[in-house]
Amino acid sequence: MNLLVFFCLLIFMRSHANELRYCTESLPLLLNPQKASDSNTFYVTRSIYGRLVDFKRGGVDIEPSLAEKWTISPDNLTYTFFLRKNVSFHENIFFTPSRFFNADDVVFSFEKMRDTKHPFHSIGGGSYEYFEAMGLKENIQEIVRVDENTVRIILRQPNASFLSMLAMDFLSILSYEYALHLQKLKKAGHLDMYPIGTGPFFLESNTKDKEVVLKKFNKYWKKNIKLDRLVFAQIPLEEDRYKQIYANNCDITGSLNFERLKEFRGQGSPASVLDKPGLNTSYLALNTQKKPLDNIKLREAISSALNRKKYLETVFLGQGLIAKNIIPPFILGYNEQVRDYSYNPEFAKKIIKEIGFENFELELWVLPISRPYLQDPATLAELIREDLKAIGLKIKLVTMDWAQYLLKTKRGEHQMALFGWVGDHSDPDNFFSVLLSCDSVESGSNRSRWCSKEFDDLILAARSNHNTKLRSDLYRKAQKVVRENIPHIPFTHAKQFRVILNRVQNYKIDPLGAENFEGVFIETQNKK
Repeated sequence: MNLLVFFCLLIFMRSHANELRYCTESLPLLLNPQKASDSNTFYVTRSIYGRLVDFKRGGVDIEPSLAEKWTISPDNLTYTFFLRKNVSFHENIFFTPSRFFNADDVVFSFEKMRDTKHPFHSIGGGSYEYFEAMGLKENIQEIVRVDENTVRIILRQPNASFLSMLAMDFLSILSYEYALHLQKLKKAGHLDMYPIGTGPFFLESNTKDKEVVLKKFNKYWKKNIKLDRLVFAQIPLEEDRYKQIYANNCDITGSLNFERLKEFRGQGSPASVLDKPGLNTSYLALNTQKKPLDNIKLREAISSALNRKKYLETVFLGQGLIAKNIIPPFILGYNEQVRDYSYNPEFAKKIIKEIGFENFELELWVLPISRPYLQDPATLAELIREDLKAIGLKIKLVTMDWAQYLLKTKRGEHQMALFGWVGDHSDPDNFFSVLLSCDSVESGSNRSRWCSKEFDDLILAARSNHNTKLRSDLYRKAQKVVRENIPHIPFTHAKQFRVILNRVQNYKIDPLGAENFEGVFIETQNKK
């Protein structure tokens, strides 16, 4: 390409000097974080909405946000939040707010999910996967508007991770006034696609399968926003994301394969690589409610047939840890004594023969896109198929687009499915309740469809206890129950990476896999 043409192309593509382009494999299916369960949605909506509390940028500690302060009753059941005053909502072509954020918005945002008879509960489908999986539907007894700037939330059972939950995206605060306005216009469904929040950026445009553009909100209550625009660009192919980094048309991406990451670690590279231990787990979900995987002996055979050490070396290139529990080893209550899933194909063959499953065909559903916990699902699927073929099972690989994959696995239509989880906060309850509880079977986030009263009793007792030692003991017992039942097979806790252009300054990789662009800025070329 002619050099002049190349630079003209770059100028055309990057006409906004203070714009940050985030390249991702897929875009949000909707823009209401209450109903989402995937990180690609939360990457976008975290900058649109605010929450009562937040995680400090780059960490897991809780800090005030839309709530300036709070008190907790001695019995750990009543939380009183004192709200920040003079916080503005966004506006759009449908709506101009007439007031500041207040207690009505908090009550509306919670009650909309909690109360099945709420007029907005069922609009757009009425599915609140996180809220239900984490037990809040049952545990929140009452939400009280004390006055315009004070809200009281009363729980039925103590919950040691409740404050951390409040910093999660699904508990973002929506505008009650906007919802009522849309209802009058008979456009209530717009609440999910045309967001109004209090966050640092507002929605400028959303082009399906292309890009979501956010613009700086000049009335944002914090004064630390330096970017004018955020563009989330959909680039499905890993090779294309790699090329866009080199073309200076992608400022940040989190999903390049490990081989390519090496290119950005040397001197003279246009970008750099940030990494952190990942608060994540990749795993094979075994649908325990679907034959023949309701047979625990078959699940045991599958677990013994998989060479997870080889997967770590081949698929993850050693960039992570082999997992034996659903939670990473640096989380509260990790049980080091749980028996690992040993690779023993001869033992697996023996089981398959005993239970009469020789030459039986199973479906393995394969993630269609790379994820922070699994960058190359296709290669992993092929290795799994080889290992299971070696013990006498026939494996049919099935894939589909990401939206269908999420929906169909949520409904439990799969037999086996590759999946994973990135922790939303560092409490173990975020893994156990969302991925393995009976509530999470109903909400759809439990892709193993496994329900155990013994396990549920343990995690409920742990969640309700504020004594760290007792909680740890209960979680260790819970992991033992999981291992005995084999609802899934953990693979790895992968390192998380971000590749960023060198011109991007003050960006911090988040240990929870989220994205926070507060304080981030673009270094201009003429800086002296």
